[in-house]
Amino acid sequence: MTGILTATADVERLRTALDAALTISASDLAEDRAEHARAMVRDQFTIQRMSAALGRVYGGVAREEAELFEPARRAG
Repeated sequence: MTGILTATADVERLRTALDAALTISASDLAEDRAEHARAMVRDQFTIQRMSAALGRVYGGVAREEAELFEPARRAG
């Protein structure tokens, strides 16, 4: 685990999550968690992975846009 997810609109859950995050950051395991987080970012967010992910997003946008304009193109 590299982070804490919580419902930010729920004040009590946010308080609990912040308390947990502060407790973890002060613990002996903080450096291990930080190294784990760095390794995850290094492995998961390479330029190759990010460009492939963005390529899929923009490809989907282009397809949806083409579908949107298809009726107008046919009507000519």
